[in-house]
Amino acid sequence: SRGSMCINQQVTALGSSNAINERCLEMAREKKKSKRCPYMRKKPIKALKEFGLSRLVDLEDLVTQGKKGCACPYYAARKMLPEANLVALPYQAILHQRTRETLGIRLEDNVLLFDEAHNVIDAVNTVHSATLTASAGQAALHQLSAYKKKYELRLSSLNLNYISQVLTLTKALVKAMARPVGEDAVMFTLNDFVFGLHIDHFNGFEVEAWLGTSGILRKLQGFVDKSADGHPVQRNAMRQVESFIVAALNNSDGDGHVFVCDTHEGGEKCLKYVMLNAATNFQQVVQQSRAVALAGGTLKPHNDLICQLFPKLDVQHQLRSISCGHVVPASHLCCLCLGKGPGGEKFDFTFKTRQLAEQQEAQLKALGRLLINVARAVPNGMVVFWPSYAFEAKAHESWVGSGILKQLSARKKVFREPQGSNTADKVLAEYSEAARQGGGALMSCVMGGKMSEGINFADELGRCIVVVGLPYPHCKDPVLQQRMKYFDQRAALPGSQSISGREYYENLCFKAVNQAIGRSIRHANDWSSILLSLIHI
Repeated sequence: SRGSMCINQQVTALGSSNAINERCLEMAREKKKSKRCPYMRKKPIKALKEFGLSRLVDLEDLVTQGKKGCACPYYAARKMLPEANLVALPYQAILHQRTRETLGIRLEDNVLLFDEAHNVIDAVNTVHSATLTASAGQAALHQLSAYKKKYELRLSSLNLNYISQVLTLTKALVKAMARPVGEDAVMFTLNDFVFGLHIDHFNGFEVEAWLGTSGILRKLQGFVDKSADGHPVQRNAMRQVESFIVAALNNSDGDGHVFVCDTHEGGEKCLKYVMLNAATNFQQVVQQSRAVALAGGTLKPHNDLICQLFPKLDVQHQLRSISCGHVVPASHLCCLCLGKGPGGEKFDFTFKTRQLAEQQEAQLKALGRLLINVARAVPNGMVVFWPSYAFEAKAHESWVGSGILKQLSARKKVFREPQGSNTADKVLAEYSEAARQGGGALMSCVMGGKMSEGINFADELGRCIVVVGLPYPHCKDPVLQQRMKYFDQRAALPGSQSISGREYYENLCFKAVNQAIGRSIRHANDWSSILLSLIHI
């Protein structure tokens, strides 16, 4: 992406990926040499392209060489694509059709390998979902209205017509968020939402095509920046509107639902289009490519994956499953389920029990004593995974008050996974250093968090993994409820191989557990112990 490969400090200073993308495009199209990006030069980019094709390089190598040769790594990488035999890409670049077309990625006669494939379903649904906040809707409405007013006499009748259509659609979406919906999100089927706003007569495919070919988003951004006069503006407002219009008008009724929510991250109302049917969009990828391979260490049970991504596939003739044994001998792994504390206290870390203050306090003390005993026996690093940040914070608070944290810290230096991503690398580096020295260290993490996937606690960093409770998602979440209902409806169809909503719910939980456990034992000579304190009733 431009955000990770840009070496122009004036552009990267803009911060957000959307702003960087827009500015990069503006400078690339600029005719005046003085206003063009100084790294957009043909000969240095060609030289960087040849450098990348002549050896095995990663993104960091390309960026470093680009700085040395004053050449844009992003555009050099794009020029490498047609000649490359192997290309590593993020999910979105493959799964989103418009992104593929923009980057010039051709699926025909190519083999696709998805690593960590347990994430593919969520990735497909995420890139085809959309969120529009109330502030973004209002900002887009104001910006586009001002643009139309200023250039109305210069615009062609075609462009003026489409701008009027987009304005009408934006007004309807803003109006939808003005409804009093109470505390809970209100769900609409796509047809109910579109017909209720009286926007069913618009041709969403034509609007989408015009938005892509007219360059209106780029032109509008330039207009907004010039009109801002130094005042802060919401740069990605129209981008949010575009994404939501495409989602609301160009998807089938049964593939997703619209939610009107009272609160977003900033405490404002928003519209959410949630894609439910991953197969619809993934089918295009399967049909266009020569073959698709899904790889990962936590794919089983894969009936979930098959029914969500390949519902119409002839499993017997078109799908091959290869499962390999573990390279680690059994003697290198010790796995225990612990249902009681050192004093015989029965563990019950269900969500219901965690809400009972007295019982929770007693169980956390028992768990703390257990971890102290384990810390005495386990060398080097020890990692404890919790079902949520809230429960991890409650345990930390309890142990500070009871003195358990002080006792535990006497055995191992204690670290906590930060919720913000900015300091995660620093905390991990400090933990790694401490785990290899003296009595070692303990890292307190959250299943589904930043350190439960993609982080290796190999060798001294993970001699013991402790899993506390089960990370079931919040069952009252309206989006989750609709996903479960969607699977129940599919499972009820005659001859259906689909999983039920309950199976989907349980799979979400146990995939998170599997990912957490898999942070240790990363090679054939590694060894670790796994303690599961997850009794659920």
